[in-house]
Amino acid sequence: MAVALVVRPNLARGQARDSLAIDTTVVRQDEGSSLIPLPVIFYQPETGVGFGASGVYLFQLGGPADSAEHRLPSVVSAIGIYTTKSQIIAAVQTDLYPASGRYRYIGELSYSKFPTKLWGIGNDTPDELEEDYTPVSFNLMLEAQRRLRRGWYAGITAQFAYRELKEVTEDGLLEGGLIPGSEDGRIVGAGLLLMRDTRESTWFPRSSSFHQIRGMLYDDVIGSDYDYFSLTVDLRKYTPVFGGHVVALRALGQGISAAVGMAIPPARAGVEPAPIYFLFEDDFCHGHGEQAGWTVKQWRRDQRVDDQDELEAGFRDIVSHPWFIGGRKLDPRRTEMFFTASYDLDKFRSFVFDSTFLERFVLEPDLVEQIRVDDIALLRFTFRWLRFALFAEPTMTLKEEAKPSQGKP
Repeated sequence: MAVALVVRPNLARGQARDSLAIDTTVVRQDEGSSLIPLPVIFYQPETGVGFGASGVYLFQLGGPADSAEHRLPSVVSAIGIYTTKSQIIAAVQTDLYPASGRYRYIGELSYSKFPTKLWGIGNDTPDELEEDYTPVSFNLMLEAQRRLRRGWYAGITAQFAYRELKEVTEDGLLEGGLIPGSEDGRIVGAGLLLMRDTRESTWFPRSSSFHQIRGMLYDDVIGSDYDYFSLTVDLRKYTPVFGGHVVALRALGQGISAAVGMAIPPARAGVEPAPIYFLFEDDFCHGHGEQAGWTVKQWRRDQRVDDQDELEAGFRDIVSHPWFIGGRKLDPRRTEMFFTASYDLDKFRSFVFDSTFLERFVLEPDLVEQIRVDDIALLRFTFRWLRFALFAEPTMTLKEEAKPSQGKP
């Protein structure tokens, strides 16, 4: 639930039916300008009480328009908000219409520092496992559109964003990099859009509509740390009703998809395929000259292949995990963890027994003694650990005294 109050001053120029929509029409016709200050106050559980100020500046850009019916006022707006939970949000937006009326340029620059909580993983996470963290983000969006015909626009758009996590709970899942998506990183994308816009004002529409389809591609080729494709459809309808009021209806849908990396074929993404066997005859192998016949099952049992397959299956479950679908990559810290656990058992054993590992995690006493001396038991345990450490699966249990303490309200 959220409660908000925005105080909107009456700025119509000496007209009986005062409204901001009328005022923007005046701006379009007489090439004047309007500055509208807007104090803001709101409340919602995640933020507490929020307060701040915003301003909207409406003006005409350049000289007379080619056609008055195609000319909309340009807008520059800004907002700054601070909440009782020390959250900060600041943004500047521009929507510019040059004199020709054929082009439109949109920009947005925003910053946020938003202390909040991670409530845990799954539906049954106890309250004491919640963690405090502060995402700090920066976002820049640029867009250029050209009018194709009356009300129709096509354009290009680009986005650059950066986010990092600060002030995370000590020794928690976020600090350990155990939650997918908790890594700092850049989001860089570019795309195309097609739009039909009949609004007489972008800020205060009355009897009009807005329909847009937008496709954005984010890829490491252009510097993004996350690879995916986004398709957004935005449909809006504005209908005037009694007393100069307007009813606004909106339908918004977004789909996100991503290509599966070549190293993780779809058939391997979390699904173990049925084995296929081939018979090769090489000069150095004399087994084909033996009189005894073998079935595949008999040969595998004789060569103890099943024991080896058990260990390889545990490894395959890690490298073909569905978490990697969409081109997701491990950060350097988790990459080092994977290679240590998979290929350097001596170092991993030292990590278990020479650190606070056994003080933090619940392990069966028999298992502790096995992994102390048995490499095969230790290797099986590494797969269990990696599923927890890399993908935040519940394969490990924290001891009560090692769980993060609940943050102060």
